Amino acid sequence: MKNYILLFFLLLSTNMIMGQDGDDDFDDFDPSMFEEAGSSLKVFCTNKTLGQSPTQLVSFGLDYHGPSTLTTPAIGDVAEEEAEWSQASGFRFNSNVPLLSKNNILINWSFNYVQFGFNSGNDVIYQNPLNATLSDYSLKWLNTNFTLFKPLNEKSFLLAQLGVELNGDYSFDNPPSLSNTRVPAALIYGFKPNDNLMWGAGVSRTYLGGALNVLPVVYYYKTFKNEKWGIEALLPARLQARYRMNSRNLLLMGYYVEGATYNLSNFGNYQAASTITNNSVELRRSEIRAGLTYSRGLNDFIWVSGQAGYRVNYSFELDEGEFYRGFNGDDYLQENSLSNTWYIQFSLSLVSP
Repeated sequence: MKNYILLFFLLLSTNMIMGQDGDDDFDDFDPSMFEEAGSSLKVFCTNKTLGQSPTQLVSFGLDYHGPSTLTTPAIGDVAEEEAEWSQASGFRFNSNVPLLSKNNILINWSFNYVQFGFNSGNDVIYQNPLNATLSDYSLKWLNTNFTLFKPLNEKSFLLAQLGVELNGDYSFDNPPSLSNTRVPAALIYGFKPNDNLMWGAGVSRTYLGGALNVLPVVYYYKTFKNEKWGIEALLPARLQARYRMNSRNLLLMGYYVEGATYNLSNFGNYQAASTITNNSVELRRSEIRAGLTYSRGLNDFIWVSGQAGYRVNYSFELDEGEFYRGFNGDDYLQENSLSNTWYIQFSLSLVSP
């Protein structure tokens, strides 16, 4: 009974938030997020291909990025400024809870939190309000979403996701306004011709590029005849080649996009900000991470993984307010340049065997 009460309030809060003004990521999903409660009827396709990555139920991770430089333009009486970050780091928590698991419908609820900050490694006082904000406050990404996998028959399925997010430089003793809620969503129609292939196409309302955009998406999971090799992809968000050494050792090679729009509620606290604005400033952050991930199962339930690669900055601009930008050439409120750097990530996960 407690589970049904929790589900009722989660659904109610989602509807309330969607009804507010305002519109990141979380269209990067796949059917492996689900687990079935029993044997599947032959008239419905299942939600996995053979050999794919294990389903993570709970995961804790640490992020570390190498040195980088953020160049911000002149603003008011403040000249162009370079912030030298000695490193950037953060942590992340992800959970994935089955709410309804039947052979003809699967529904999951996910809760995700990422906190990330830049460190200059010295006592420099920055004059540009963006550099000052990042020096004093960390960026936080808070997301909850519901994902539906609906098999239509033996060969086809629907995959849908709806989420809500609150992202910014806020602290928990100074929480963000719900008017800054953002709503990512996605819908895919797919096919499963056999146990080694699932593919589909659809549309996504996403913030992975930093700004709000609506994009076509292609879902593709494939295990080859040599079952050690496979592909796991949701284009354009991610593409990974998979090599399964054995049942407890896995390699993934490829890229994925990570991004969101962050409300900078503290931006107006800095004097130079008055020459631009002091309300509704948003950081459009997006990056492409290309690298290698090694995962090892300590037993059937606990996995550890390490990831290393190169982070390529795609967007680190400022806008004011929430609106559909797409790929148009309109000027940003402030155009910045963040240099690329290497990164590493470690995580500990509880998986479903």
